[in-house]
Parts: sequence; C-alpha cells; structure tokens
Amino acid sequence: MPFIINKGYKNLYYAYTNKRLIVRKGAFGNSYDSLDYKNITSVSVQVGFLDRNTNTGSLRFVSPSSHHEHPLIFANIENPYQEMNKIKEEINKTNV
Repeated sequence: MPFIINKGYKNLYYAYTNKRLIVRKGAFGNSYDSLDYKNITSVSVQVGFLDRNTNTGSLRFVSPSSHHEHPLIFANIENPYQEMNKIKEEINKTNV
C-alpha cells in the first residue's frame, strides 16, 4: 500500500511503497524519480534551523548510482524522524 505526501506544491508528491521511494515533480509537466529499497546504502534526516520552528526536515536516501552528491530527497517533511522510521521499516522488510 503506498503512502503519499503532498507538499502543497502543484506537482510535488513523495510516495513510498513496499518496494521503492518515488518523487513526482515538475513545474510544467511531471517527471518521476524512484529508488528501490534494495539499492539504498544510506539514509539520513537533516533538520535545519528553520525546520526546527516548523517541526519539519529532509529525508535523504543514497544509492550507489546517486552517490552523496545527488541523493533522492523528501524535503520539508513534517515529523521527519517518525517518517524516516516508517520508511526504514519498509526497507527492512524487503532486505530480509
């Protein structure tokens, strides 16, 4: 069952399923980025100064193909640590 986060921007959605992460974005059209859980090598939460005031943060997912320079990012996520824990549970289910 997918979980979708609408960030309030017209074409920006984040989703995670039982197999992968998906980002849909685009100002005039839609483009998609996805990352299979089996390819994720690193996950992290970043909470900046402004994020602390709004209880938001960014979730970063790194794979061998994305390297650390271009990770898949879910930005401005409410309760980022709780969301990261939910996604890690899905990752762990597929990597068993």
